Amino acid sequence: MFSSKNEEFMIKALIQKNKEDLEEELTFIFDDGSKYSGVINSFYETDNGLEMDEEGYLEYYACAVSIKTIHVNNSQSIQFIKKGTIQELGGNNIPRAILSSDGTTLWSNN
Repeated sequence: MFSSKNEEFMIKALIQKNKEDLEEELTFIFDDGSKYSGVINSFYETDNGLEMDEEGYLEYYACAVSIKTIHVNNSQSIQFIKKGTIQELGGNNIPRAILSSDGTTLWSNN
């Protein structure tokens, strides 16, 4: 039930990282330059809020991230992100890259 191969690879990389270290702070970088760090909170199945019979209905896996630090916020779509809040990754909200705490690339949208 992944909405795309990109989402599948991202979620699988996050699940693997979470198995290795539950408390590791990861950095998420988006296409518009927005960048924040946080810790994985949970994984779950969800949808885009439309009814199943509506055009554009989409189910997907998501990852909830507890925000620890906002480095850059250039996006109108993430204007409500604040330290301590939960941000959903998946569906239409896929970062360009995810970095581990040592700065190595965990996953990239390239």
